[in-house]
Amino acid sequence: MVLLLRGDVHQELGDRDAAEADWTRARDVFAELGSPRAEEAQGRLDG
Repeated sequence: MVLLLRGDVHQELGDRDAAEADWTRARDVFAELGSPRAEEAQGRLDG
């Protein structure tokens, strides 16, 4: 999902707030879909 990747780019550019916003939205979308990728997004938030 593009939100995970965009969050990664924000993180690399030093914008943690923007990264967390994208990762949070990605986690929520994946969770709504019942996708195990929600855990991947949560891992980025926890990391």
